[in-house]
Amino acid sequence: MSGSPGSGKTTLAAALAAEPALIDPDATRGVHLESDMFYRFISAGFVAPHLPESRAQNTAVMDIVVDTVASYADAGYLVVWDGVVGPWFLDRVTMRLAARGYSPSYVVLRAARDESLRRVRRRDGTEDASGAAAMWDQFSDLGEYESHVFASDGATDELITAVCGRLRNDTAGSGSLTISADPWVDDRWPVSVKGIISWGDRTVVLKNNRDEWELPGGRLDFTDATPEDALAREISEELDLVAEVGPLVDSWIYDVAGKRVLVLTYRCEAVEPASFAHSDEHVDVAVLTRTELQSSSIPKQYLRFIP
Repeated sequence: MSGSPGSGKTTLAAALAAEPALIDPDATRGVHLESDMFYRFISAGFVAPHLPESRAQNTAVMDIVVDTVASYADAGYLVVWDGVVGPWFLDRVTMRLAARGYSPSYVVLRAARDESLRRVRRRDGTEDASGAAAMWDQFSDLGEYESHVFASDGATDELITAVCGRLRNDTAGSGSLTISADPWVDDRWPVSVKGIISWGDRTVVLKNNRDEWELPGGRLDFTDATPEDALAREISEELDLVAEVGPLVDSWIYDVAGKRVLVLTYRCEAVEPASFAHSDEHVDVAVLTRTELQSSSIPKQYLRFIP
């Protein structure tokens, strides 16, 4: 539920979330989620959202709100998201929701400019409505999304009837307000940490679901204090081994199905166990010589520092 400040989106969103069956006859639980609340959580460094320099802040807030919307939807709630979401954010929002399996219905409310600003002044108790005016101008012509606009100057009951009629059609599959997108792909580079654990001329390797041998290890987790901590954790999880992570010996870039991964390889020490186990992340584990690995399916970069 979008639009400029003073368009009436909060009033409408609250009414629809309180009676979710108005949109979906099978819905019994509803959530009214306000983007504005997420901006208020910023205690230091806040930038007014209508200013050009707020782009990074606004993007972060949008991502966080989208993830929250999807989490409520995962839990079975009909979610009415109320926020200033213009076409400039729609691609990111819809792709991020698509990655969670959802396609949103996009509703934009638009009251006359003077009426919107009058509402903002009355609500905020101030004569300064410059920010609201700037946002109204941004929503004044939505181009291809004009069919998603509802005039919100009149009675709330009439607006609810008009919006719910279109939303019920969306629920039934007409999709006149639904926006679909390909899933969002995180374009940040993941970092994978790998360990060389050798005994004599034999090195422990694991077979992944791509039918490749690889060194034990995995991706950095947000809870890991250092790459070394991450690698020790991964080796413990994958092999049930306690490893002492030694020096970094190699770094390289691996393209996995079009996703570029930075791989950091460390030399490690561990006591050789009498038998090996592996987690369900892999299909096999073995201790192989370099010669055996050279004739098997393994990314060749792994071999550069295997003895």
